[in-house]
Amino acid sequence: MYASLTVVTLVTESTRRAVDAAIARGLTTLLFRHAPRATRHAPRVSVSVHHATDLTSLYAHFDYTTRCCVVVDVSLARALVHQAAARGLIQSLLGIVAGWDCALLLMYESDAAALEALWNSPTARRCAPVARDAASIETLQLILQHVWHQTAHLAPVQVTAVSPQLALALTRLPAAARAILWQALRAPDDWTVDRLAATFGITRRSFERQCRRWGLPSPSVLLHRPSGDKSGSEHH
Repeated sequence: MYASLTVVTLVTESTRRAVDAAIARGLTTLLFRHAPRATRHAPRVSVSVHHATDLTSLYAHFDYTTRCCVVVDVSLARALVHQAAARGLIQSLLGIVAGWDCALLLMYESDAAALEALWNSPTARRCAPVARDAASIETLQLILQHVWHQTAHLAPVQVTAVSPQLALALTRLPAAARAILWQALRAPDDWTVDRLAATFGITRRSFERQCRRWGLPSPSVLLHRPSGDKSGSEHH
């Protein structure tokens, strides 16, 4: 079980105060109210909150020793993805959300179509959408608690589960890419090579070349799949 929680937000100034209040009420005071009896006397989880203003700073406080939650204003994220400066880091909304333990998405109805790739991915079960127009402190508080408990079964990242060589190679990656690959390494059965490539917004072949440039094994090896496995082309 994690001893601490990191929450990173990518929201507009107009909603930051409501999000901060919801985090304070929903996570710091109620975190263990519905926890199993055996864990209620465990040390309280410490919560740190950080506010990002762009896609680079979004991952500045990503800490693999903690459970990491992201709160994203989808309209703001879409605008950042379309900026030329954002290209090369993350090229899709799925790429922004993938890699986090849980995510809360503030969205307008018009944002739904842009998130189609997310709803069809294993990342979807880590996410909770909330209508931007209904994002009161109370609503945000309840949804934060919901997404926390919904993902409570997820195991912490175990650095020792990978080889020292792979762990070292991962440290050299851009933070966003590193987060996504850690999620895939932690739950390889949830991912296929094609899904990983789509998360990065590139083709499977381009993703394989990118892994070589990063000094990583082939994507199929990362997911513990034989090189001839064709499951990456399946859709669930």
